[in-house]
Amino acid sequence: MNSNATTGFIAIYRWRVAPEHEADFRNRWRDLTRQGSEYGSFGSCLGRGANEELVAVALWPSESAREKAFRSMSADGPWPPAERVSEDKLHVLDDLWKKSPFRG
Repeated sequence: MNSNATTGFIAIYRWRVAPEHEADFRNRWRDLTRQGSEYGSFGSCLGRGANEELVAVALWPSESAREKAFRSMSADGPWPPAERVSEDKLHVLDDLWKKSPFRG
């Protein structure tokens, strides 16, 4: 298998969420992440980063697949109050994950 990926897209999101809204935020994040898998997403991972920010790393086959999924996914209900701190977009250049969805 070639360790150099020619496709793959990673989105990294950071949010500030008040403690009283975190459970609702995490439930909403899980629901939409599961829904995303129906539209081609390879999944996502949510963790806690610096300054208590919530950080999600989402894997997609391509940026266009992500955009198409976002247009198609159901947006039932609003997100709980949260401040999106940042969104980083990464196009995979060299994929050396031990188990990678980009290399099959």
